[in-house]
Amino acid sequence: HEFNNGNGAWIRASIRNIKENGMPALNYLHTREPGPITPETYEPYFHHPPMPVWLPGIMSLVSGLNEVSVRFVFISATLLSVAGLYVLTRRLYDVRIAWWACLLYLMMPLTTYFGRSPDWVLISMAAGVLYSAVFVNWLQRPTWARFAGMAAMAIFGVYTFWIVILYVGLLGVLALI
Repeated sequence: HEFNNGNGAWIRASIRNIKENGMPALNYLHTREPGPITPETYEPYFHHPPMPVWLPGIMSLVSGLNEVSVRFVFISATLLSVAGLYVLTRRLYDVRIAWWACLLYLMMPLTTYFGRSPDWVLISMAAGVLYSAVFVNWLQRPTWARFAGMAAMAIFGVYTFWIVILYVGLLGVLALI
């Protein structure tokens, strides 16, 4: 059942299988099957959490299952990560350093090449950077709204990439030091 990623081909295939069979029939789990499946023959894919499939799936309900609707979600995640990086570095340093950080971030191959392709990395980076930006604001002035924002970004990140649990825990330990 090894299916080559091919710039997120498994994400598009999983969305198609969810649309054809329905989420309840697949127990709200995504698959990595390259071809059409039935609820009796699918195998859930647990290597990555389901958020990279759910978000484009929701977008495809609005605009149909096509290349633009799937890639739009990941391009938006890339833009959100740039905005979050700007807010984070501006809070920690100043506007000039924030602009340089965003410029360097946009020049990195991960951002320039993969910033448009369907993959879990872009959504997890956006969740991580936005979590960090809210976390820095919360450290400066703790409020329940910021705490709720951190909790939402942490849950969003964990449903995108399992390792976010360690990232959130590490920042929590560093805040206590």
